[in-house]
Amino acid sequence: MKKFAVQMSAICIPVLFLIMSVNYFIDPANIFQNGKYEKGIADLLCDSLNITNIVNYDERLQQKFFIECTHQPDLLILGSSRSMLISSDFFENKNIKNNSVSGASIEDYLAIYHLYQRRKMKPKVVLFCLDPWILNDNNGQYRWMSLTDDYFLMYENIEGNTFGDKKDKFLIKLKNSVNKYYELVSLSYFQESLSNLELKGRTIYYPTKNKVNDTFTKLIDGSICYDKKYRETSDLEVEKEAKKYINSNPIYSLGNFTNLSKRNQVTLEIFLKYLINKHIKIVIFLAPYHPVVYDFFSNSNQYKIVLETESYFEKIATKYDIQIIGSFNPHKYNLINSDFYDGMHCKKSVIERIFHESLLNF
Repeated sequence: MKKFAVQMSAICIPVLFLIMSVNYFIDPANIFQNGKYEKGIADLLCDSLNITNIVNYDERLQQKFFIECTHQPDLLILGSSRSMLISSDFFENKNIKNNSVSGASIEDYLAIYHLYQRRKMKPKVVLFCLDPWILNDNNGQYRWMSLTDDYFLMYENIEGNTFGDKKDKFLIKLKNSVNKYYELVSLSYFQESLSNLELKGRTIYYPTKNKVNDTFTKLIDGSICYDKKYRETSDLEVEKEAKKYINSNPIYSLGNFTNLSKRNQVTLEIFLKYLINKHIKIVIFLAPYHPVVYDFFSNSNQYKIVLETESYFEKIATKYDIQIIGSFNPHKYNLINSDFYDGMHCKKSVIERIFHESLLNF
């Protein structure tokens, strides 16, 4: 038995070392670069340069570095990938900063705003792009943990008391570290690393004066322009993606969504009141879903709660005298398949039209 254990160790240890080495040095999601990749993007943006050919990166870290070197905006945008297309093109002679991050949760809103607050920057307007999953306690969104300290501090600012105890904070930070270093031995990350082996060195981002490029581009105001392939998705493929979206189990961040989160409702409302008391104008934006997706939500006992989230957002908008723009319901704007890229992302032209029809002034 002892001899067998030695033989297995002789095989497993080199294999494990190989996996860890490949995952660390190829690192397709730039997890182990200590923010070097993200800081490089932010530095170029702050030099008023658009950046293209960007691949996987920690969006929260990039926001942190970006806010550290940027100027105070007139309009600050907090939201998810569904609001990343909102750009300076929508607003004449206004300084906007779009700080949307994929899969944004209530924790992201607080943490990112705190990055501005600790630099003593106060925007005139904060645009909240709200998604139904922010009211789902089981949304599975943990990417905000890259900004745990800022979330804790902002939470304590608006709540007027500390976030739990030292143990609570320690456990959250520990979970973030465990999630990160688990990827060192992850076989799926190893497969992704191998698939990116040939691309290493060819996926370096670079500055450009162009807003529209063949590759994914981050613009100087923080908004994005999708890569050419995604922009030119055919109508047939869009419809297929919408159907694929509703057939996923669970649907993105909407799993086990049985009740509106009381905790997140309280946090959101206290945060809104906090900003209003600082004389900051609040606007809420609800991005439409693809008609196939919205109709599915409307007729599904499991996902009809998505419609309840919109009713709640409308309720708090009335309660706090907040302008609300858009709707999850695409039929309000006569949107069709060709107005979307997939089941949950509508085109920039659609969002711009909704904004212009709303007559937003600030």
